[in-house]
Amino acid sequence: MLVPLMNATFMRRITRRRRGRATRKLLGAIFLALAALGGLAGCHTPGPGQVYAWSPAAPETVQDVDAQQNGPTPAISGRVAAGERVVGLAYDFNTDFLCLRLEPGARIRIFKRGENRFVREWALPAELAAPDLLVAPATGFDLAVRPSDRHLFALRPAKPEVWEFTLEGRFVRVIALVPLPPAALGGLAFDHVRDRLVALLATTPARLAEIAPDGSWTPLTTLADDDVAPSSLGCNADAGEYYVPLATGGIGVFDRRGTLVRRLPLAGIATALDAGPRSFVRVF
Repeated sequence: MLVPLMNATFMRRITRRRRGRATRKLLGAIFLALAALGGLAGCHTPGPGQVYAWSPAAPETVQDVDAQQNGPTPAISGRVAAGERVVGLAYDFNTDFLCLRLEPGARIRIFKRGENRFVREWALPAELAAPDLLVAPATGFDLAVRPSDRHLFALRPAKPEVWEFTLEGRFVRVIALVPLPPAALGGLAFDHVRDRLVALLATTPARLAEIAPDGSWTPLTTLADDDVAPSSLGCNADAGEYYVPLATGGIGVFDRRGTLVRRLPLAGIATALDAGPRSFVRVF
């Protein structure tokens, strides 16, 4: 006997083409979710904290210092030529890029740290160049990088301004500090946890200030040590630490309250440095 199936519902056969479309949609949804979590700029698994610094005492290398003093780390060579000076430095932990600000010539040189591979080089505007007779600039040449979009920020010498560029060298804007700070800007870093630039003010004693996108700034803390050389600033936001050159040599590590928690060894006195966690995993 045949049973009528008038109310039955039949599923369409899943063909190879439909299966492929479903797979692509699922992968697309997963990618969009990862991009939203990573801010479209990559994400990372934090590794050990490192400090990268340049000193005239070792002029053709970038020194790589373990922030927890777990032992010596080989310096990075081959990226600074004879006669060049690194006056600003920024490290992007998402891409593992080191960005050097070089004089003479007012140039930005970028390379991938782990592979020691050249990425690109471009010239800064003339307004950001060091005076011709300036041999060893003390303040006002530092760099910082924002991990969310990899924009690079450069101090303007002798002016309370921060110039913003893309990593490819395209000018974005000038951030003028308001009101005028009480001293020159000696160092610059980016706190990715608070999503703010942080400046090192060359006061006595040195102070840190947080810079908002509109140029307004807020005092953060005073660095409680007279040995600070206000020429550069590094920030490891994950660890809540700031790194500054010391006038007697080495690097001072300060917590968010401005307390000196330890000193790191360095060959000579740094004129440029930055810090951050190395990344074990990157997703783009």
